[in-house]
Amino acid sequence: SGDSDSSGDNSTYRKYSRKIMALRLQFQGLSRFSRLLMVASRRNNSSGDSDSSGSIRSAGGAWAQRESTAEELYFRKLEAEKLENLKKEVSKAHQEEIRIHEESVKELQDQIKRHTEKINLYQKKLKDQK
Repeated sequence: SGDSDSSGDNSTYRKYSRKIMALRLQFQGLSRFSRLLMVASRRNNSSGDSDSSGSIRSAGGAWAQRESTAEELYFRKLEAEKLENLKKEVSKAHQEEIRIHEESVKELQDQIKRHTEKINLYQKKLKDQK
Protein backbone atom coordinates (compact mmCIF):
# COMPACT_ATOMS: atom_id res chain seq x y z
CA SER A 1 0.00 0.00 0.00
CA GLY A 2 2.98 2.32 0.59
CA ASP A 3 4.06 1.88 -3.03
CA SER A 4 0.72 3.06 -4.39
CA ASP A 5 0.89 6.15 -2.17
CA SER A 6 4.42 6.98 -3.28
CA SER A 7 3.52 6.55 -6.95
CA GLY A 8 0.64 8.98 -6.41
CA ASP A 9 3.05 11.40 -4.77
CA ASN A 10 5.45 10.98 -7.70
CA SER A 11 2.75 11.73 -10.27
CA THR A 12 1.65 14.78 -8.29
CA TYR A 13 5.28 15.84 -7.98
CA ARG A 14 5.76 15.45 -11.75
CA LYS A 15 2.58 17.41 -12.40
CA TYR A 16 3.71 20.32 -10.26
CA SER A 17 7.26 20.15 -11.63
CA ARG A 18 5.84 20.52 -15.13
CA LYS A 19 3.64 23.38 -13.96
CA ILE A 20 6.64 25.17 -12.43
CA MET A 21 8.60 24.74 -15.67
CA ALA A 22 5.66 26.13 -17.68
CA LEU A 23 5.42 29.12 -15.34
CA ARG A 24 9.17 29.75 -15.70
CA LEU A 25 8.79 29.73 -19.48
CA GLN A 26 5.85 32.15 -19.22
CA PHE A 27 7.93 34.41 -16.99
CA GLN A 28 10.80 34.35 -19.50
CA GLY A 29 8.36 35.16 -22.31
CA LEU A 30 6.87 38.00 -20.29
CA SER A 31 10.35 39.34 -19.64
CA ARG A 32 11.19 39.22 -23.36
CA PHE A 33 7.86 40.86 -24.20
CA SER A 34 8.62 43.60 -21.68
CA ARG A 35 12.01 44.28 -23.27
CA LEU A 36 10.43 44.39 -26.74
CA LEU A 37 7.84 46.89 -25.54
CA MET A 38 10.55 49.10 -24.07
CA VAL A 39 12.56 49.01 -27.31
CA ALA A 40 9.47 49.75 -29.38
CA SER A 41 8.50 52.58 -27.06
CA ARG A 42 11.97 54.12 -27.35
CA ARG A 43 11.85 53.84 -31.12
CA ASN A 44 8.45 55.52 -31.24
CA ASN A 45 9.61 58.32 -28.99
CA SER A 46 12.89 58.89 -30.87
CA SER A 47 11.67 58.70 -34.48
CA GLY A 48 9.61 61.68 -35.43
CA ASP A 49 8.84 61.17 -39.13
CA SER A 50 8.52 57.41 -39.60
CA ASP A 51 5.65 55.58 -41.31
CA SER A 52 3.07 56.79 -38.81
CA SER A 53 1.18 59.21 -41.03
CA GLY A 54 -2.34 59.86 -39.83
CA SER A 55 -1.81 58.78 -36.23
CA ILE A 56 -2.34 61.07 -33.27
CA ARG A 57 1.29 60.73 -32.26
CA SER A 58 2.58 61.95 -35.61
CA ALA A 59 0.54 65.14 -35.18
CA GLY A 60 2.68 65.97 -32.14
CA GLY A 61 1.74 68.36 -29.42
CA ALA A 62 0.33 67.87 -25.95
CA TRP A 63 -2.31 65.33 -27.00
CA ALA A 64 0.29 63.10 -28.60
CA GLN A 65 2.48 63.27 -25.50
CA ARG A 66 -0.50 62.58 -23.23
CA GLU A 67 -1.64 59.64 -25.38
CA SER A 68 1.86 58.19 -25.46
CA THR A 69 2.19 58.48 -21.68
CA ALA A 70 -1.26 56.94 -21.08
CA GLU A 71 -0.46 54.03 -23.38
CA GLU A 72 2.89 53.41 -21.72
CA LEU A 73 1.30 53.50 -18.24
CA TYR A 74 -1.40 51.07 -19.35
CA PHE A 75 1.12 48.52 -20.60
CA ARG A 76 3.29 48.91 -17.51
CA LYS A 77 0.27 48.32 -15.28
CA LEU A 78 -0.79 45.32 -17.39
CA GLU A 79 2.71 43.86 -17.22
CA ALA A 80 2.86 44.42 -13.44
CA GLU A 81 -0.48 42.62 -12.99
CA LYS A 82 0.68 39.68 -15.12
CA LEU A 83 3.92 39.49 -13.18
CA GLU A 84 2.08 39.55 -9.85
CA ASN A 85 -0.28 36.77 -11.00
CA LEU A 86 2.68 34.74 -12.20
CA LYS A 87 4.41 35.16 -8.84
CA LYS A 88 1.27 33.97 -7.06
CA GLU A 89 0.99 30.90 -9.30
CA VAL A 90 4.65 30.03 -8.79
CA SER A 91 4.24 30.48 -5.04
CA LYS A 92 1.18 28.18 -5.00
CA ALA A 93 3.01 25.55 -7.02
CA HIS A 94 6.01 25.67 -4.68
CA GLN A 95 3.76 25.49 -1.60
CA GLU A 96 2.01 22.42 -3.02
CA GLU A 97 5.36 20.80 -3.82
CA ILE A 98 6.55 21.50 -0.25
CA ARG A 99 3.34 19.97 1.13
CA ILE A 100 3.88 16.84 -0.96
CA HIS A 101 7.47 16.51 0.26
CA GLU A 102 6.41 17.03 3.88
CA GLU A 103 3.83 14.25 3.52
CA SER A 104 6.49 11.97 2.05
CA VAL A 105 8.86 12.76 4.92
CA LYS A 106 6.12 12.03 7.48
CA GLU A 107 5.31 8.73 5.79
CA LEU A 108 8.99 7.73 5.75
CA GLN A 109 9.39 8.72 9.40
CA ASP A 110 6.41 6.54 10.27
CA GLN A 111 7.99 3.63 8.40
CA ILE A 112 11.31 4.17 10.23
CA LYS A 113 9.48 4.20 13.56
CA ARG A 114 7.59 1.01 12.68
CA HIS A 115 10.76 -0.81 11.63
CA THR A 116 12.65 0.42 14.70
CA GLU A 117 9.87 -0.94 16.92
CA LYS A 118 10.07 -4.31 15.13
CA ILE A 119 13.86 -4.42 15.58
CA ASN A 120 13.50 -3.60 19.27
CA LEU A 121 10.83 -6.27 19.65
CA TYR A 122 13.04 -8.92 17.96
CA GLN A 123 16.03 -7.91 20.08
CA LYS A 124 13.91 -8.21 23.23
CA LYS A 125 12.72 -11.69 22.15
CA LEU A 126 16.33 -12.74 21.53
CA LYS A 127 17.35 -11.56 25.04
CA ASP A 128 14.42 -13.40 26.58
CA GLN A 129 15.43 -16.63 24.83
CA LYS A 130 18.97 -16.49 26.21
